[in-house]
Amino acid sequence: MLNFENAANEATNLSLNVKVLEVARGLGTNLSQTVDALLADEVTPHSHPLHP
Repeated sequence: MLNFENAANEATNLSLNVKVLEVARGLGTNLSQTVDALLADEVTPHSHPLHP
């Protein structure tokens, strides 16, 4: 199982929907934390050796 705790961060660029971004910013959403958590959830199932 992958462990993402205490891993370093790397600056990157993303292209996001402007309207969604405006709403997220208005809500005070931390985009880095949100995208990091969603990406970790996305790649975790694929790290299993039996995953096709």
